[in-house]
Amino acid sequence: MDVARDSNVTELELKYGTQWMPTVPDLKLICVPIEDVEHIFLMVIKMDEMKVYHLDTHLLSHQVGARRLIIKKICDMVSQISLSLYDLEVPSCAFPHFDT
Repeated sequence: MDVARDSNVTELELKYGTQWMPTVPDLKLICVPIEDVEHIFLMVIKMDEMKVYHLDTHLLSHQVGARRLIIKKICDMVSQISLSLYDLEVPSCAFPHFDT
């Protein structure tokens, strides 16, 4: 919701960064629940596979494009937070470019 409300990276880092992000060597999964029109689906970033998964119990074909855009926007923000928190320790891959 915060990303959808256009919160900036600094606000998101302060709110979620140190409490929710482990150190880089231990970072295996990033799970983000996403609410879209009173429906919650899950985005999972699997670091070792360099993949982003979209887990959704009620995905209709006309919703795929819009939900992928939401996931891309959130991935971009999580990527920026990670790069900021870890002082660029994260490899130069940005999550939005992971396979989906």
